[in-house]
Amino acid sequence: MAATRTPRRRVPDKTIADPVIFLPAPQEQSHLPLLRVDDQEQAQVAPNVVVGADKRRRELRAAHQARSTLAGLVGREAPPAPADPAPRRGLRSYSQQLKHVRIHRRLLAHGAVLLLALIMAAGGGFPLYPAPQTATDVATVVVEEPFSDPARVVIPISATKPSVGGIDREERYEPIAPPLVQPAPARGPAFVATHVVQADETIASIAAQYNISPDSLIAANDLGDLLAIGERLRIPRMSGVPHVVAEGETLGEIATRYGVAPEEIMTYPPNGLDHGQPLVAGREIFVPNASLAGIGALSARGVADLAQQPASAAAIVRDDRTNLREGPGTNYDKITKLNSGAKLELLARHEEWAKVRVDDGTVAWISREVVLIPDAVWDGLNETDDFPPPPPPPPVWVWPTWGDLTSGFGYRNFSVVAVSLKKKIANRQGTPIVAARSGRVIQAGWCSGYGYCVKISHGDAIVTEYGHMMSQPVVSVGQSVDAGDLIGYMGSTYDRAGGGYSTGPHLHFTVKIDGVAVNPLRYLD
Repeated sequence: MAATRTPRRRVPDKTIADPVIFLPAPQEQSHLPLLRVDDQEQAQVAPNVVVGADKRRRELRAAHQARSTLAGLVGREAPPAPADPAPRRGLRSYSQQLKHVRIHRRLLAHGAVLLLALIMAAGGGFPLYPAPQTATDVATVVVEEPFSDPARVVIPISATKPSVGGIDREERYEPIAPPLVQPAPARGPAFVATHVVQADETIASIAAQYNISPDSLIAANDLGDLLAIGERLRIPRMSGVPHVVAEGETLGEIATRYGVAPEEIMTYPPNGLDHGQPLVAGREIFVPNASLAGIGALSARGVADLAQQPASAAAIVRDDRTNLREGPGTNYDKITKLNSGAKLELLARHEEWAKVRVDDGTVAWISREVVLIPDAVWDGLNETDDFPPPPPPPPVWVWPTWGDLTSGFGYRNFSVVAVSLKKKIANRQGTPIVAARSGRVIQAGWCSGYGYCVKISHGDAIVTEYGHMMSQPVVSVGQSVDAGDLIGYMGSTYDRAGGGYSTGPHLHFTVKIDGVAVNPLRYLD
């Protein structure tokens, strides 16, 4: 086994030419650092090494002996002997002391956090950044050159320019939001309630209940000259007027018309325009703080008078194209038609019909089924019989027979032929013929050209003729008949001397007014 060589190091001497002293070097496996102890300092020991008091004392003595030997070799005075080190405390005592210190620090930290929370709760919190000095000093866009990111949002803390590496960096600030305005109501519908008008209420009193202007109530419900009892009014969230967007209309034009700022319309949440949405033609938006001056429907005096007018008994039309008639019944002639929402002044009633007055002063009748009238108002109307007698029932026309239509209205062989009908079933003759309308028989028997025929007068110079019957008719001259009564049977007779002609069983039916033949299909369903 080879002997282990001890490594050595050289120690220079100032007085002796190249003196060489070999001292043992620390082994590589030692974990203790080489320590130097001066007169004023104490030995340093690694914090993770626990050294006993005796071991420390031996180390100091060995170091002193080595220093004394070196001092003697170089001709210097030996250093004084080191004092015995104070006994060191054990690791366990240090760990116990540190544990108490950690506990105290934790309690102090918790107390500080609780104190800070109380201060924030009492003072309403504190901002992370200084409050802006102006309404526009809120958010800015910084465009930095030459970075690839074209823009990023920052909140400036001071007015100084930021710098990188002591070199100022050029920044361009652009606002990304308009100046702050008064907070708008929360997003929701523009109309928040429905009010049913009661007796003796006025537009002004209803508007005061909801803290809005009378103009807003009139515009929101298109109120004209009449406030009806039982009418349902929509209540806007705030004072203003609704507006239906026209084709090609801009936000600026609408704002100018009503005398408001475009931002008021755009930032009003119920309009849904606060994120740059486009205006849609035909859509209703709400113009906050506007008045009827932008509509121009009523003057200021007219608005004031209408606002103080008490609610009255009126009928409100439910549907479009509702008929007004001359009397209380569907057998009376129609006067005009009204659209949904029209208001009619109530005058009286008869059974289930109401006597009303229209805006232009016309007096007419309307069925209760097609209008809105509260029960209390209806019960308070007077019953009346003041209306014209009903007109006679309209004339009833029926087809005089049935079969195939073989010839339309027009000239045939230089004679007027209106409708030619041929029986569709096997029995070619004997098909019943009836009166097309009620009237009086003015001719029955053999007729020139027709053969056997019947002619009936219906009044108002209207005459119907039934030709080419099979035999003598079953009615006589002067007899009254109703529509649908039997007058004869289909055949094929004709009078050659009178210019008549027939190729088979059929009915030659003619309608004449003042002696002139007209198209029968104008009267037959």
